[in-house]
Amino acid sequence: MLDIAFQRSFFRALSCAIFTAMLLASCGGSNGDPTQAGSAQSNAVATAPSAAPGRFSATAAAVIWTPCASEWAVCSFSGTQQVRYGGNNIYAYKTATGSIECTNAVFGDPLPGGVKTCEYSGSAPPPTETWTACGAEWSLCSFSGTRQVRYGGAGVYFYKAATGAIQCNNSVFGDPLPGGVKACEYAGAASPPPPPPPAGTWTACGAEWSLCSFSGTRQVRYGGAGIYAYKTATGSIECTNAVFGDPLPGGEKACEYADAAPPPNPPPAVTLPAPTTAAMTMSCVGGSAYQCSGTGIIRSDNGVALTRSGVQAYGKSTNDLVTPIENPTTAYGLTPASGGLAELRLAKDGSSFVSDPAMVLSNLGITWDGKAERPAIVETFKTTAGFVRLDSTGAITTGSLPASSNLGYYDYATKGPAATQANYANNQYFPRSGPSRCPSYMVVCPTIETTGVQYLPGDWRTGGGTPDMATATREHGDGDVHAGDGIPDPVTGARTDLPGGSGPGVPFPGTKGTRDLMNWSFRYGNLAAWKTKDTVYINEWGPNNEHNQNRRGLVAFGDVSNPSTVPVAGTATYTGFVYGWYAPNNAPNPTAEASLFRGDAMITVNFVTRAVAVTVTNTLAQTEPGGPYQIPVPVSLNATAAMGAAGETVANYLTGPADNGTLKGGLSGRYFGPVVTTGVSGAGPAEIGGAFSLSNAATGQTAVGGFLGRKQ
Repeated sequence: MLDIAFQRSFFRALSCAIFTAMLLASCGGSNGDPTQAGSAQSNAVATAPSAAPGRFSATAAAVIWTPCASEWAVCSFSGTQQVRYGGNNIYAYKTATGSIECTNAVFGDPLPGGVKTCEYSGSAPPPTETWTACGAEWSLCSFSGTRQVRYGGAGVYFYKAATGAIQCNNSVFGDPLPGGVKACEYAGAASPPPPPPPAGTWTACGAEWSLCSFSGTRQVRYGGAGIYAYKTATGSIECTNAVFGDPLPGGEKACEYADAAPPPNPPPAVTLPAPTTAAMTMSCVGGSAYQCSGTGIIRSDNGVALTRSGVQAYGKSTNDLVTPIENPTTAYGLTPASGGLAELRLAKDGSSFVSDPAMVLSNLGITWDGKAERPAIVETFKTTAGFVRLDSTGAITTGSLPASSNLGYYDYATKGPAATQANYANNQYFPRSGPSRCPSYMVVCPTIETTGVQYLPGDWRTGGGTPDMATATREHGDGDVHAGDGIPDPVTGARTDLPGGSGPGVPFPGTKGTRDLMNWSFRYGNLAAWKTKDTVYINEWGPNNEHNQNRRGLVAFGDVSNPSTVPVAGTATYTGFVYGWYAPNNAPNPTAEASLFRGDAMITVNFVTRAVAVTVTNTLAQTEPGGPYQIPVPVSLNATAAMGAAGETVANYLTGPADNGTLKGGLSGRYFGPVVTTGVSGAGPAEIGGAFSLSNAATGQTAVGGFLGRKQ
């Protein structure tokens, strides 16, 4: 069954967008964030103070703003005031007396194409912070405690809050000064980390722009839709973006206070993972030049599967779980799934550049005939036609496909639904000498299934934090019986088509789905995001309930650390990135499509207590497939996992529950590479990676993600 959208694959758009964004960032160009559009104006342009990920301004941190005019109007006020012009927490600032026109001509355009307004404040901005230089572009800015860090130059900066260290590059901050010389500086005074969201009951106390009043000292949260910024206040507090920052740009927000201040949390007691007799070090079919995740699942902890040299989580589409299926020609939505295996393999050369990626997907609940699991998916994204198979050792083999007239191989014509499914799986039919045969409604008729794997090197080898990236997409025809001919005409011996056929072979690329891969990698570890979209219950195979499904997941894998070498004393800190999918799946659309999101990760390990603190922040989803990451999603979290006991095979493994107040689930991780003593934190394995699965049973909200980081 054809989904027209196959020709504009959702995942391919995401891959291309990320690929392009990383390329631009590596050249000092725009990362697609509209906050950059006005950053070179002669006026001071800054992002307003906000709890939205990645946007902080020391310039306007304590000012209350009064709306006074929309774009093209005149903002009037008494006396001399600070006036800001913009929207979506991105503003240009001026000082004026009595009135000022709210136009691009006066302020410059801080938000090209966006809705802009003017606001004034009677007080001047707070005194300028003292800033300390800490790193040039592409280097690591290190400091003590939690600090405000700015990145840019020539008076134009983007801001972030960070603890301990942060990478100074466009990928982390965005590019505030395209083409200009940029550097990082941190504010002179360390600020304490924000208080964690308290447990307990919340009482509504004020809508946006109102005053929230209460007795005593309380925790107050401001936001909506499960996304909040938190403050501690006594007696009352203003419910405004100026006070809290904007946790939900464009959304309806309100204040609530906690009924009782929670008692201080005791140090977390962690339950160490159970030992296993299974091997927990990497062994790949391809030999020492390869990195891989493992050929089987050892067990699952906290909703995340453990393999020999990785961890993984995945989800499945939801539109096909509703009866009747509203649109059987496509697949969307996301809910957690388990039991399946995504095996990832890739080669790395002496400089850790990736080649030859492959994925083997099995036991994902995908069936052609409604009776049995389809043959395992073996995907290499090669650009030549032929078959791909696993031999008895697990090695990937390839060969030439027989002609469509070979009914001993393509035996559907003689056996019907009892035909050999393996002969219709993992075949690469294009490019071929014969033309594609597309339906008349397809504007472009494709002739190839894939352009192969696209590679983009990162900057981590020279001290940066950007990983290498590899992306690939294939339009596949798995399960399409029209790969073979019908029984020859008994009189003339001429070839015939099977019912529904239009000529020899599969008519065009993508008749049965798409397959996609994104892989981010450092020297030892990798984070892979995979997706497969498949036609199931195929009419020719018997069920007569043909529709589409998809499965997608994250795998953290690679050259795991030898468990006997993992430290038993000291601490280490890791910083990195997060990718995954988030689906709101809440009313009125219980099968909303999942969006790709990204964020930042910081992991702090105490090798004495075996406690691992995992912090995920700045989680932003794409505005549309292939678009910029701008929409806050409730995937940020603080979780405490436990690593295996010293001397056990699971000493290179960690796992624990995760609950951010909106989503619950768990995460697991692995250490990668040898123990190193370089950097600003203590001795520890060189890299760390993990996967997580989170959901909300009441709303259906779901997130499946993963992280990868390097020791600082």
